[in-house]
Amino acid sequence: MIKYEAAFLPLFFISFFLFFPITLHVRFLLREFPNYSLHRYIELYVFQGFTLQTYLMYLPFVVLLGYILVNAALVKDFLDSGDSSQVKITPIIPTTTVFVPIEPSTTSLQPVGVEKKEMYPRVIEAKTGTGDVYLKLEECYYFETDEERYYVVHPKGRFRVMKPLSVLEEELDPLHFFRVHRSYIINLDHLDSYIYWEKGKYIVYIKTAAEIKEMMMSRQRFPAFKDALAANRSR
Repeated sequence: MIKYEAAFLPLFFISFFLFFPITLHVRFLLREFPNYSLHRYIELYVFQGFTLQTYLMYLPFVVLLGYILVNAALVKDFLDSGDSSQVKITPIIPTTTVFVPIEPSTTSLQPVGVEKKEMYPRVIEAKTGTGDVYLKLEECYYFETDEERYYVVHPKGRFRVMKPLSVLEEELDPLHFFRVHRSYIINLDHLDSYIYWEKGKYIVYIKTAAEIKEMMMSRQRFPAFKDALAANRSR
């Protein structure tokens, strides 16, 4: 957050030169009415206005006003998101810590708009430098697209797959997999946490063996994401 706020400082430093000419002319028109003088305008308003002393005098007010507007916009975006509970990271208990057998139930929650299928694939074919391998889908962390190629990230590494994400989204079990972004399909069983970010966006964290992968998700995808997560946890 500090890094984000500090990024606005250069803009505030130069904003004086953008807005001061406007306020200078307004002040001249109001104060000197109706006896306008070009000589007085240049001497009192131009030469005495654009000085280092004037710049340093107004700079703190410009910076203060700028940060008030920036943070007010952040608060507005957060309130407009309609879910203020996501300000803090919502921890997700890894499913690998508890193994409770549950009989299949037709009353289990399903993601909205997804039809329940009888069977879903359990493995996926991936390419390596030495040939093809078959990976268990339950072990896959996520699928991604990179420069018009498609990959799966697995404990054994990152492998190329031949199916686009649009096809995988239709074939994979929606109780376990969800497309958070046009470039990512995640395994909900490996979800670490998620957090509201800004301007109606969320950050989703996937825990892999090597790192915590960070992915962006839009506000439009969030309701479906919550439905998918609820179905995953209630299965």
